[in-house]
Amino acid sequence: MCFQLLTLSSQPSLSSNNDYNANYVRHYIHEIDATTNSRVIFQRNSQDRWNPPPAGYVKVNFDAGYNAINKSSTLGVIFRDPEGLLLAACTCRIFHIPSPKIAESRACEQAVALASDLGFQKIIVEGDAWSVIKKARDSSFDMSDTFGLIRNIKRKSRDFEVVKFTNICRQ
Repeated sequence: MCFQLLTLSSQPSLSSNNDYNANYVRHYIHEIDATTNSRVIFQRNSQDRWNPPPAGYVKVNFDAGYNAINKSSTLGVIFRDPEGLLLAACTCRIFHIPSPKIAESRACEQAVALASDLGFQKIIVEGDAWSVIKKARDSSFDMSDTFGLIRNIKRKSRDFEVVKFTNICRQ
């Protein structure tokens, strides 16, 4: 795996340190900004609110940014408990990615793989890539260009007691 990983659950003193968490997020936003020539402006609206998972679950949010010029992507995954506490977070920069759909599929694949590696048993995997979420839920055979990635997601999903895939609409 190519992730830079921060796990707070193994370091209880860090999970209560909001300044550390905020600096960590600022660091990765700066790192992602440095990978592009343009600035990204974040705007919030009421639909962007994070909803916590039910008791006993971990919510795994994933996303990918795609650079068509150099065919690269930066993936991000974040793990939170029902109280919204950050359990783990990671980013990964990958190259030779032919499309945004492949980038989002890779992000979902890495989210599920890392959740398994961290030993979570009940997860809700959430992302804004409807086609990836739909295929991960679907039991039929996928013949698209994301076939291998979707197959890996489904195989790794067997590691969990419960796994749910949900789509979040972002603007």
